[in-house]
Amino acid sequence: MKRKAISPLIATILLIVVAVVLVGILVSWGQNFVQKGTTDADNSIDTTCTGAGINIITCDYNSSGQEIKLTIVNSGNVRFNSDNTFDVLLIDSDNNLDNSNLNVLSSREFDIGESEAITISDYSGRGPVKLEIRNSQCPGYFWATRCS
Repeated sequence: MKRKAISPLIATILLIVVAVVLVGILVSWGQNFVQKGTTDADNSIDTTCTGAGINIITCDYNSSGQEIKLTIVNSGNVRFNSDNTFDVLLIDSDNNLDNSNLNVLSSREFDIGESEAITISDYSGRGPVKLEIRNSQCPGYFWATRCS
């Protein structure tokens, strides 16, 4: 009895075709997976505050008058809207926190290049004082200095 089988050449060609088809399917799936994953990641990153910058030009603490005077400049490339607040946190040398100085710019716009003088009265902490400025528009950012 004589059996017939496919020739080794045809078998090799069929194996190569099946392998190429499988690789094509995997590459197509992988491209869609990577593109969808990177698009989702790009959409989840908030870039509205990229380049935000506040320079604290002066910061003077007069302990006898219980007053802090500071001058800030919007030195970044983000325009702060009027519906956001600027809050000042004060930490004295004994690590006492004073976070009662809220909305120090009175809910107004703070444009690029603009400067503002701020006075905080009735502060009785011991100097030097660490000062942090935080903004509700960019909650992950803050700007700090020491006042003496």
